[in-house]
Amino acid sequence: MEKAKYREKEALIIAAIPPIVLILGAPFVNRVEPWVLGMPFFFFWHVAWLIIGPLFLTAAYIVRTRGG
Repeated sequence: MEKAKYREKEALIIAAIPPIVLILGAPFVNRVEPWVLGMPFFFFWHVAWLIIGPLFLTAAYIVRTRGG
């Protein structure tokens, strides 16, 4: 039972990374230059994390549901 609680906490931390990075990183990436793939950097930052975010959620799901 102790391992299940640890896995749940670990999964929660992994799942919380994308929203934390988006919120806390915004002041640091709030700029137009440089342009990346034709987008201002701030817009690219958000689009990139919209693509990366589900990878973190998948990892959290795998950590939470693994056996043992």
